[in-house]
Amino acid sequence: MADLNVGSTDLKTHEPDRLADGRAPVRVKERAPRLSRAQRRAQLLDVAADLLVNKGAQAVTMERLAEWAGVSKALPYSHFENSNDVLLALRNRENRRVAEQIWRVACAAPVGTRTAAVTAAFFDAVEDSSDLLGVLTGPGAIVAGPDEARQREGAEFVVRLLERHFSMSRERAIAVGPVLLGAFIGAADGWGGGDMDRRTAEHLVLSVFRTLLVADP
Repeated sequence: MADLNVGSTDLKTHEPDRLADGRAPVRVKERAPRLSRAQRRAQLLDVAADLLVNKGAQAVTMERLAEWAGVSKALPYSHFENSNDVLLALRNRENRRVAEQIWRVACAAPVGTRTAAVTAAFFDAVEDSSDLLGVLTGPGAIVAGPDEARQREGAEFVVRLLERHFSMSRERAIAVGPVLLGAFIGAADGWGGGDMDRRTAEHLVLSVFRTLLVADP
């Protein structure tokens, strides 16, 4: 007996063009696959990023987000409290993306070139989505939220980076981490604001980075 391989058979090819009474068969439209909660949240953030970059901050409303995402007006509220909460989540996601890119490069780069590689990775990550990051984190950022918490998380990331990839003691890393983070953010802001080109901004950060690695506490 032949195997019935239903998975590889296109059942639609066996649908009759006409029923026995001459009527055309009713074809049920297939529904789009349901997204998991995490997938839906990611989709909403992707849509919010498009709105923010292409239409401006005022366009990022819960109603517009639902419209562009093709979902009910109530659905975004099951993931976010309001439009500012959407922007905070988007900012946090972008910060994580930058941190993850830096960490991957730090893991792969040889010790002798790691400082330069990490510095370049930061500017590469910023450049990859400069329009979005400029609105979310640059001077006059539109997002209202806990900046202290964001800065604390950024400083803790830098501390882990210095400990793990630059053999720095935690005590020393805690002392210099905020300084290095400030250099990264300040140089990126200067570059984004047109006060300096990328080469100059990267050189400044690299100089601070190398000094902190060799200087006494």
